[in-house]
Amino acid sequence: MKVLLIGPIAHPDLPSPGGYESANRRIVDGLRERGIDIEELPYKIEGRRLGKIGSYVNGVLHTLKILLQHKGRRYVLVHVTSVQKHFLYYEYILRQLCKWFGFKFVFDLRAGSAEIHYHKRGQLYKKTFQNLVQNADLLLIEGKEYEEFLYSLESRKPKYFPNFIHLSPENDKAWKRENHEIGICYVGRVVREKGIGRAIEVVEMVNRLGLPARLHIIGTGSEEYLYELKETVVSLECEHVVKFYGNLPFQRIYQILAKMHFFVYISMHEGEGHSNALTEAMSFGVVPICSDRGFSRSVVSNAGRVLSEAATTEEYAKALSGIWNRNEWDWLSEQCIQRVSANYSAEPVLEKLMTHYNEVMGIA
Repeated sequence: MKVLLIGPIAHPDLPSPGGYESANRRIVDGLRERGIDIEELPYKIEGRRLGKIGSYVNGVLHTLKILLQHKGRRYVLVHVTSVQKHFLYYEYILRQLCKWFGFKFVFDLRAGSAEIHYHKRGQLYKKTFQNLVQNADLLLIEGKEYEEFLYSLESRKPKYFPNFIHLSPENDKAWKRENHEIGICYVGRVVREKGIGRAIEVVEMVNRLGLPARLHIIGTGSEEYLYELKETVVSLECEHVVKFYGNLPFQRIYQILAKMHFFVYISMHEGEGHSNALTEAMSFGVVPICSDRGFSRSVVSNAGRVLSEAATTEEYAKALSGIWNRNEWDWLSEQCIQRVSANYSAEPVLEKLMTHYNEVMGIA
């Protein structure tokens, strides 16, 4: 079986520009490690506007060239991790080419914006999307939250293919957590829609509720937004309980996560999907307190707290302090570790994906 993976894919030797790209990098590497013959065909969108157009056209032509090279070959599977928007029409063309060449077509809905784009765009877009989800040989979804939407379109029954992580040897180490101070963390892009300003307000309020707590912010953003966050820290007089780390190597991030108690993730990002940082934190037993955005509710389940998008800073602070004061943290922490190991680690997720591939290809 030959697998051609098409979509945004991080370069193996360079920092990933985003979560979508890093997720696809993990898919490629994970399948290759398991003996799958996989070729990556990344969307190459580089440079400024004209440069992006040229880069995109070159990428499309390269992909079409590779498809033509495999014409007539048996057991070819084309796995498209959909970007939607204007890319959707290109993805439809890929579907038609697969039909003509006799390839199996996998349509993979990653991130959380597919339904948003569907309702915002015109009839041609809607018809094209419906055609893809109804006629794909295999329809994959990153979040269970998509099921009801897709059923309303009379789509093929989707298979659940969540974001996953490679468990690190660090996960198996026994790390000592200091319980005299609650460790709260955020890991990821430091941008307004990820709610870091709200997280600062939460740690300040937790301290006012009588529980010593410190917020650890790992990641970087624009100078303007970082300045704004630091001004918030000063205005709330909580400089002593907020620490900015900037970008850190994975090993150092793991060492910090292993000593944290809570992952506060108040995302309002429109395209929120299955956060990689959320899964990484849970794998170390860090209990999530997050907003009901993207796929967080189905990922967290009973291993943390998911609050409505309208929840106030006080509600976040009380959710966190309630877990601590009722001595629920140890149980929830263990639930996080078990949930990630069983559902969101590379081994079970990629084994299911390969089973789906084999079923579509008719391989026993």
